[in-house]
Amino acid sequence: MSNWKDNMQELTCDVVIVGAGPAGCCAALEAREHGHDVIILDKADIKWSGSAGRGIDLIHSLGTLPDVDTAIKSSQISYERYYREPDLANENVIFRLWEREEWALEKLMKFYNLKWYDGKMLWAGTGGAYAGKSIRFNGLDLKPQLAAQVKKSGARIMNRTMMVDVLTKDGKAVGVTAVGTRKADIYIIKAKAVVLATGSICRHFNPEMPTHTYKMKYHHCPSAITGDYVAAWRVGAELCNMDMNEGSVPHMDYTCITRGCLIGVRPLKIKEYTCDGEDLYTKNPNELSKKMFRTLDEMGKTPIYRGFDHIPDEMLKELEVNYIDEGFVNLKMCGEHGFDPKYHRFEVPRDKPYPPDASAVQMPGLAVDENFMTTVPGIFAIGDTVSCVGAVMSAVVTGYTVGDLMGTYLDSVTGEIEIDEAQAEESVNIIKAPLEMDPELGVTPSEYECAIREYDERYIGIFKSKGKLAAGLRRLASLKKEFSSKLYASNAHYLMRALEARDVADMAEIMMTADMAREETRGFFNRADFQQTDPERTGKLTYIKNVDGKPVAEIKAAPKLKEEFRNMPKLRVLFDENGDPVADADVL
Repeated sequence: MSNWKDNMQELTCDVVIVGAGPAGCCAALEAREHGHDVIILDKADIKWSGSAGRGIDLIHSLGTLPDVDTAIKSSQISYERYYREPDLANENVIFRLWEREEWALEKLMKFYNLKWYDGKMLWAGTGGAYAGKSIRFNGLDLKPQLAAQVKKSGARIMNRTMMVDVLTKDGKAVGVTAVGTRKADIYIIKAKAVVLATGSICRHFNPEMPTHTYKMKYHHCPSAITGDYVAAWRVGAELCNMDMNEGSVPHMDYTCITRGCLIGVRPLKIKEYTCDGEDLYTKNPNELSKKMFRTLDEMGKTPIYRGFDHIPDEMLKELEVNYIDEGFVNLKMCGEHGFDPKYHRFEVPRDKPYPPDASAVQMPGLAVDENFMTTVPGIFAIGDTVSCVGAVMSAVVTGYTVGDLMGTYLDSVTGEIEIDEAQAEESVNIIKAPLEMDPELGVTPSEYECAIREYDERYIGIFKSKGKLAAGLRRLASLKKEFSSKLYASNAHYLMRALEARDVADMAEIMMTADMAREETRGFFNRADFQQTDPERTGKLTYIKNVDGKPVAEIKAAPKLKEEFRNMPKLRVLFDENGDPVADADVL
């Protein structure tokens, strides 16, 4: 009988960072600066992975806001606009972002140029979509430069490696299990601390959509984001705002060209049409309300489509400049996939649920304290993995901050790192099982995952109800019982997909549990059986815990700002309130 440790490699470090996007890279750089032994792993290649992998053209900044109260208030205005609930975030997290933003920017700018083509800092407004302002720059090579710096720092880089589970002992993180996505190599990585940074980039998937659409869109495909969400939740970390899983514009940026109309710098009035071609005369893509959509749906006039065919050519050129989203945008890319804005329209499936990262302001994620530690000691979360933290700027700030502040925790961990052998064995056996499954009896990951996605759309939907959610939970439980132990993988790639399907199934259950707990309609969240706003829920959030392997909801208020932080200054000041550099800001 084979030993569970056969064909397994064991590594040891101070810190293992899961995800090598901007957040993970910045955390690795700062941790190495402090002399910590770092392993950073990514399912892709560090050079091109993460939200900045295809290049970015702006980052959002709280740096011009004068004090923490203004930063909190500005964030609350954004939350209120989208969710009709201002108190969605841990105010101490907002403080830390405000306090350390310019400090982190200075570190980044020591090796990367954030200036515009004329050599100056270019500030742009956000139209109220985000707090603060935006810094515009040419960030096409940001990720390769970050990757080069991480390599230069001496951190151990493990490309094409997927984390499977977080390991804990005596309630503290002691490492992770992982698998190589090329050769199915199995790793146990012992570490004093685990930093989760897989962000919110999802695999493109939606067979219902035409090719030019789904190749460039986010669908309910949380294969990346749930890897760390669920792994942390399985060992006791709390999730927050998992019921806030849809957005006003449900990331209908399939073609990556609609965001420019949201800001108001020069509104491009993209039109919306019913399925039979009727012009809905909406002023912008946000205007079509759920109530209006539901009426149209009952009349048989859905799906809704967006069109650009009425826009002059010179204005279409402006769609190549993206005012909110950080990614580069161009119509040439859309054309390569068969989309011509002069002749084609694309569907707006507002009746579908969206992944936890798909909100206009990123809400769902792991609950953390002001040092970005989760409710499990030793597990840190950064970037879009954190509840109410999103976008590349926050990734940079949280990454550098955790790399800087984790030293206090690491110093408290003494002696050799010991793992729970039974826990590690269970995780390794989960990794091996799909490869050992009889192909005649097994289920492919795509079969299982597609079925789960269908249930999410069918049972969650944009108009939720207790009956549908309960039915979805029952059906999901049946599906997991019947198929989760039968997943079959013929090679390392499909093994990765099988392990992702495990995460997707758990995330679907978590989302439905959170939705069930919110018995009201508020902002984007719509319960068909509870159409009124519940005043008792104002200022209270939905937290999801793991109780005996099942998600359980707890309703409680988000933490308020600690008095010790109220009058604390920024750690570094680079800009005045107008965005002009201060005298000693050498990097500017």
